Amino acid sequence: MKTFSIILFAAVACCTKVSVAQSSSAPDAQEPIAYIHKFFTIYKAESSDKALDYIATKNTIATISPDSWTFLKNRIDSVNGKLGACTGYELINKKSIASSVVLFSYLVKHKNFPIRFTFIFYKPEDHWVLSSVVFEADEMLEELKQSSKISSQK
Repeated sequence: MKTFSIILFAAVACCTKVSVAQSSSAPDAQEPIAYIHKFFTIYKAESSDKALDYIATKNTIATISPDSWTFLKNRIDSVNGKLGACTGYELINKKSIASSVVLFSYLVKHKNFPIRFTFIFYKPEDHWVLSSVVFEADEMLEELKQSSKISSQK
């Protein structure tokens, strides 16, 4: 299977507002988590198109051209057609940088092959913004293979 990696939004395309109280240590990421779960609920029950439209409605600045947006939606649709129906998702990892940046990596289970979505949220002041969403398939399996090598066990 070809490597499928699509960056849906670059870091400069951050504009999804999600209100969260200021936290002094680990980030209080309940709102971003709720946002991600809503994305996956739409992704699984309806379609990747509608899930991406959900992302677009949360974005207050249109930084991606309509042609680029259409290309991204078509690319994900073509990949999902090969992967089969979505059967669920699981959190792979959550990492943060202080209390202002949090990354969530999710395994999305499809009937024929898993993929990974990575979401990065940034909290510049008193609300969270979606900084980026990355969609990839083969990369996570390659990472798993690399981590199993003896030299990486040290």
